[in-house]
Amino acid sequence: MINWPLVIDKLIWFFTVLLFCSFYIFSANTASRFILFGITIIIFGLMLIRNNGRIPLYWHTFHKGVSIFAFFCFLSYFWSISPTETLIRSSVILQIAICMSVLYCHYVNRRDTSALVKVIIFGGYLVALYSIFFYGIDNIKSIISSAKRLDNAFANVNSISRLMAVSSVAVIYQIVFEKFKWYHLAVIINIFILIATGSKTGIILFVVGTSAVFFARYSKKNWVYSLLNYIIIVLLVFLVLRILMELPIFEGLTKRMNRFFDLFSQGSMMRGSDATRYWMIRVGWQEFLEHPLLGVGLGSSGDLLAQAIGRRTYLHNNYIELLSGGGLIGTFLYYSLLVIPGMQLFKQRAYHFANNYFCLILILLMFLMDIMGVSYTSKNFYFYIMLIFIQVQINKRMIKQMNGNNVNEQKQK
Repeated sequence: MINWPLVIDKLIWFFTVLLFCSFYIFSANTASRFILFGITIIIFGLMLIRNNGRIPLYWHTFHKGVSIFAFFCFLSYFWSISPTETLIRSSVILQIAICMSVLYCHYVNRRDTSALVKVIIFGGYLVALYSIFFYGIDNIKSIISSAKRLDNAFANVNSISRLMAVSSVAVIYQIVFEKFKWYHLAVIINIFILIATGSKTGIILFVVGTSAVFFARYSKKNWVYSLLNYIIIVLLVFLVLRILMELPIFEGLTKRMNRFFDLFSQGSMMRGSDATRYWMIRVGWQEFLEHPLLGVGLGSSGDLLAQAIGRRTYLHNNYIELLSGGGLIGTFLYYSLLVIPGMQLFKQRAYHFANNYFCLILILLMFLMDIMGVSYTSKNFYFYIMLIFIQVQINKRMIKQMNGNNVNEQKQK
């Protein structure tokens, strides 16, 4: 006999993977919003079938936090120096919030968040395979061997590199905390594309995320043993990186990383994109100092940079983008979406729930990603935020059940 609820669950998961991939593959496509809503409607329809026409509605901290931030974005229209851009950004956030709310209704009732973690893993695989198909395997090999990097095409190459890093860290997390499975082998494709992107941020995310996985796995109650384990892990990571960076395949990436770390050396000079980003950050920071509380309206960075450097773009740093556009209030509202669940997950870590540490590591990586990119209108970031809040809700439900069982056992005694 066919287990139809299970079949529908797998179909919903499959379309969730497609939805996640669309965040990257169709990011530069003008029809991306229609793809977003199209797949969301399919998922919603499958949920209706599975639940006999009934879908539970929730108003959890996730919905409250995203709604308040979206409302603030719309409100900033009234003092924005680029009101049209502010409305566009605000509407994008609202569309993403609706989509994620539909997914939330389905996945919050699962036993754990493993299905969503697998969405990140398989989504990374599919985007990596699409990149190979789009650029061509021979072209990618040539780019790597000549110490160059992929160009921006169907998506920003830095966005691809970040996905490859996060997806790979998710694979390593499952191997270390659970067990090795056949599909984990495909992580090689992710790493192949990560190298081809030549992204400093992607490599840093991968190294930090992988190290954090081992830190979390081998931490001990005895702080001395934990410290020794941490030192060993750091030394091993450093040794492996040192060996890898000597290989010809990493020549281009090694040069880019060296230039990046040279920025922290006294007297070093910034060149190229690093210098441009530095001036962008200065423009945004100056604007924040002049309008510290509310900023000049979210999405206004294009006008700021057009006046300062003659180029309409974004500030390439989410902290500065939010501070200049939304001031302290807007920045606080957005990062509360990470800090609040992060504090709850940290308190719940003693229960060792599945994927609890992964969500903490994901929060760490999101904070790092925001240094070199703008995330407050990114679909994938809201997907990550949804995953983190669902983990918190599942943890709360499990703790409540455990406490209830303990009370029943005491009554029976």
